[in-house]
Amino acid sequence: MHRGFVKVYRKVVDGVVFSDPPAFHLFMYLLLMANHKKGYVYGKEVAVGQHLTGRKALALAVGYSESGVEKIIKRLIEYKLLEQQTFNKYRVLTIVNYQKFTLAEQQSNNRVTTECQQSNTNKNDKNNKNDKNNIREVNFKPPSLNEIQVYISEKQYHTDPHIFINHYQSNGWKVGKNKMKDWKAALRNWESRNRQPVKTFKQVDIDREREAIKNFLQED
Repeated sequence: MHRGFVKVYRKVVDGVVFSDPPAFHLFMYLLLMANHKKGYVYGKEVAVGQHLTGRKALALAVGYSESGVEKIIKRLIEYKLLEQQTFNKYRVLTIVNYQKFTLAEQQSNNRVTTECQQSNTNKNDKNNKNDKNNIREVNFKPPSLNEIQVYISEKQYHTDPHIFINHYQSNGWKVGKNKMKDWKAALRNWESRNRQPVKTFKQVDIDREREAIKNFLQED
C-alpha cells in the first residue's frame, strides 16, 4: 500500500480544491492510500483507485474531527474529485479519474517516445545525440521565481533566487553561448561556484583559541 508513487500536475494550484486546504489535505491522503491494483479488504472487493475506510479512521489519519471529515468528503464530491459508497460499518471512497494520477499515462508517453526513437534508427550516433539536444532545447521552459525558491529550499542552498533569475533572464537563459537545457543543473553549478565555507561554532572556538595563544606568545 505504501510503495510506489503518484503524480500531481502543477496546474492543481489553479483548481478549486487547492484553495480549500482541508479538502486538499484529505484528497491527497486518499490519493496516496487508494488501491493501485484490485484487492480485497474484509472480504469486500476494492477496485483500483478506491479506498475502504471509516469516518473515525479518516479523522485519526488526517487530524480532523469526524464531523469535519464528513463535511470535507461532501465538498470533494461537489468538486467531482471523489465518489462514495456507504455501508453499515465502512465506506468505499473512489478517486475520480484515478488513472490520471498513476504511472499508466506516463508509461504510455514513454512508449510513444520509444517508438519515435526506434523510427529514427537510420540516423548515426552523432545525429541522434544532436536530435536529443535539440529536443531538450525546444522543451526547455524557464522556471518561475516560485519554482526556483522551492528548489533552493529543498536543497537548502544559500543562493539568492532573485539574483539567479535576474541574471539568466538578462542573458536570454544562456549558459555561456549555449541555450540552457537544465535550469536545476545551472542552479547547482551557481551554488557550487558561490558557496562560501561556513565555520561551525566549534571551528570558531578553535580559531579564537589559536588567536589568543598567538597573541600571548607575541607579548612575551
